[in-house]
Amino acid sequence: MEQRRIADKLDAVVGRVDSVVKLRDHLTALHSNLVESLIDSAVASANESARIGEILTFTRTPIEIEEAGIYRTIGIRSFGRGIIHHPDVSPDGLSKLSYFTFPEGALALSNLMAWEGGISVTQAEDAGYIASNRFFFYLPVDDRANTSYLRHFLLSRQGLALVGSACSAGAERNRTLGRKRFEALTIPLPPRPVQDHVASTLDRLSEKLNTAYAEPSLAALRPSILNAAFTGQL
Repeated sequence: MEQRRIADKLDAVVGRVDSVVKLRDHLTALHSNLVESLIDSAVASANESARIGEILTFTRTPIEIEEAGIYRTIGIRSFGRGIIHHPDVSPDGLSKLSYFTFPEGALALSNLMAWEGGISVTQAEDAGYIASNRFFFYLPVDDRANTSYLRHFLLSRQGLALVGSACSAGAERNRTLGRKRFEALTIPLPPRPVQDHVASTLDRLSEKLNTAYAEPSLAALRPSILNAAFTGQL
């Protein structure tokens, strides 16, 4: 009887977790469709086209790695999931690459994973971190471009197709973004107010979805439920 009681509770609670997962997946699909719709509408309003190298300037500052220093490096997640903040390391924990500081508000791309959505925009919380030469950073040349809009555009289907065309044709996942090829890409450029509206709308929505449906919390919930059942807490 006790086994059945626990099993019934587990079925009910795990069923609710599964419902939340399905709801989150549904919202993710709706979000993706909204992104594509807003980007398509923005592109349709474009009154000019421009090469990326004309509207953005490559911006990063080389640093010297000191033996006594402690460093914090970044990465960029695929599929537009933002910037990774790695723990502090000594110089021995760094790879044998060149390292750079980078500005806030810059369009950031991983030259190894840009084809898979390794694209983001740097924020204030990224201050104090450094990046290897595997990462490209761009600031607008003038007020024609909003870097957050460009991030959303490049993460859209048509944007990723363009980014992919600027990557080497390596085997499987080995597709490196070429800086010159990327800067030579021509993209439609909507009026700045349109860019600002799309960027602010999608930024707010992404922030809310990331907060409400955080993957780590859902991933940890199922094991905690099972642990509660097996330790007599359920």
